[in-house]
Amino acid sequence: MGLFILRHQKRLREVVQVLIRHGYGAIIDRLPLPFFVRRWERIHGVEGSARLARNTREALEELGPTFIKFGQILSTRRDLLPLPFIREFERLQEHVEPFSTSAARAMIRSELGQDPDEIFDHFPDEPAAAASIAQVYYATYQGERVAVKVQRPDVRRLIEEDMAIVHYLAELIDEYIEEARIYSLPALTREFRSAVQKEVDFYKEADNIEFFNRAYADHEDIVIPQVYRQASSGRVLTMTRLEGERIRDVETLDPKRRRSLADTALDLFFLQFFEGGIFHADPHPGNFLLIENKKLGLLDYGRVSMVDDELESKLSDLMMGVMNHDYSLLADTLIKASRNTRSVDKAELERDLMELVEFNYHKPVGQLRISDILFDLTQAMQRHKIYFPENHMALITALVGLEAVAYTLDPNINFPEAMFPRFRELMMNRRSPKRLFQRTYRSFRNAYRQLENLPERLASILRLAEAGEFAVKFHHEGLDDFLQGLEGITRRIVAGLIIAALIVSGALIIQIDRPPFIAGYPALGMVAFSLAFLLSLWVFVVRRY
Repeated sequence: MGLFILRHQKRLREVVQVLIRHGYGAIIDRLPLPFFVRRWERIHGVEGSARLARNTREALEELGPTFIKFGQILSTRRDLLPLPFIREFERLQEHVEPFSTSAARAMIRSELGQDPDEIFDHFPDEPAAAASIAQVYYATYQGERVAVKVQRPDVRRLIEEDMAIVHYLAELIDEYIEEARIYSLPALTREFRSAVQKEVDFYKEADNIEFFNRAYADHEDIVIPQVYRQASSGRVLTMTRLEGERIRDVETLDPKRRRSLADTALDLFFLQFFEGGIFHADPHPGNFLLIENKKLGLLDYGRVSMVDDELESKLSDLMMGVMNHDYSLLADTLIKASRNTRSVDKAELERDLMELVEFNYHKPVGQLRISDILFDLTQAMQRHKIYFPENHMALITALVGLEAVAYTLDPNINFPEAMFPRFRELMMNRRSPKRLFQRTYRSFRNAYRQLENLPERLASILRLAEAGEFAVKFHHEGLDDFLQGLEGITRRIVAGLIIAALIVSGALIIQIDRPPFIAGYPALGMVAFSLAFLLSLWVFVVRRY
């Protein structure tokens, strides 16, 4: 860790200072960070969740693009954060100045091996849009109007350094602050790092776009941009420019057409889920375009999440539990999906889920909102310390965004009613003979592998025991804080003895009255007093802050 601190001390000090200024001094105090990282600055913790949430948003904005993106991703984690933090993080905006077009041209030249004017029929002098990771130029390529996404110079290195610091602090908090361990912060930061790394890998985004192109090749109502691989790389992405209106501007369309567009949006999402194994994790209204008044264009493929068998199983079980009012199944599903390994009071969780479902079940159809149900669900999860993996929460966020898209396209749509047959298809698909056989086969195959490896694992344990290297780890809850406090007391006692010895020796030396002198007193005595003063300052002032 010492080498890590030395390598990143400048940025680490900046991050820590911003956190202290915005009310996190009490947490920083409990971490074993060196003095030159914390320095003298200290502001005591703020009172009130709303004020702390606002301070946290301001801290993220001050720390720059990586932390802003961190906050934006956390704004979707209603299972982790209280509502005031969610609302503040939803306000995070990327206030970034566009980088120079000469730098963008240099990036294209470095990545593609040719000058932009040699690759494109026309390449503009000004970007159309700028964000924290890249900026977009509207150009012409092989006679086609295209959007060219050019990554900011050095953004990968900056993100990697910031992510290393975030992960380092998360590990310290997880180790030294016991009450934070239920959040599994190191695992959370690894998920965040993975999400951001995907966004800066334009090869991955190009793969996502091409997947959606294949998935919707037979759907004339859905428009996906085409990637031009020969004009793309890991830091430059050239794709068809989609031109149309934002879906918020559909008021002029007749009601039948609006309902058809809303159904298209729902089909788009569930087709991804059923047939592709991945889904667009950010389908909010701003990522859709209305093209030629009859087609939907989908934008922004940086955030795409995977559908694994576990996620599909959990979603199916949740829907089955809701429809059958089976609160035991609901509670079991949530507990199994949680990455918090601590025990949960299942009976109390069942009571909360029953209250949630029954309250919404008896609402008039026009007042029922999936987003409200999911919000209440995540609040119940937060009370019971149940935290989902990233792709599970991505699905919840996607469903909330999909509902917003559906109501934007058609305010009169009954979203729960429109979703029901699609969810029923999901459950029927999961319980089909083919899928049951596949799951049974995988289970037997995994069990066989475990049995096959069991003798070797037992033999390995016996070899360790024979060599005297077999060890059992024992963890005592709460002992770390006690030992840490005891260690601090011991250090202060030792330091106090040294300070007393210095003061006594300094006083004896001054009585001897021998040169050299400083301000009329023996130099050695003055040095002893100075050392005693500095050590006292360090132990009783600096170490407290």
